[in-house]
Amino acid sequence: METKKNPLALAAFIVGVVAVFVPIIGIIPGIVAVVLGIIALRSGTLEKNDKVFAIVGTVTGGIAVLLLPLLAVSFFTIDSGVSTASLVSVDNVSDLLEYYEEGSEVMVVESID
Repeated sequence: METKKNPLALAAFIVGVVAVFVPIIGIIPGIVAVVLGIIALRSGTLEKNDKVFAIVGTVTGGIAVLLLPLLAVSFFTIDSGVSTASLVSVDNVSDLLEYYEEGSEVMVVESID
């Protein structure tokens, strides 16, 4: 059987790699890479390099489609542990309790006069 070059295989590879390494746009190119890779693989006999390109494009596109949304969700939901506290001066205990009841983090520091 005669092997043939398939530009879709190379396109799947390029788009799949871009989808993984540029996560801002990863989902749409990931889907495109999977589709191009599957079309290239089903088109018949491919040269060895083209078959590798099609497989790698399909796999990297699939990784982008499946994992990048999970990474995005975890990026926005995981608490980094960094607290953004503000320094507030209070003159009496009732003001201090008011800040505490609002849900603000309160740390009592004695003043040195």
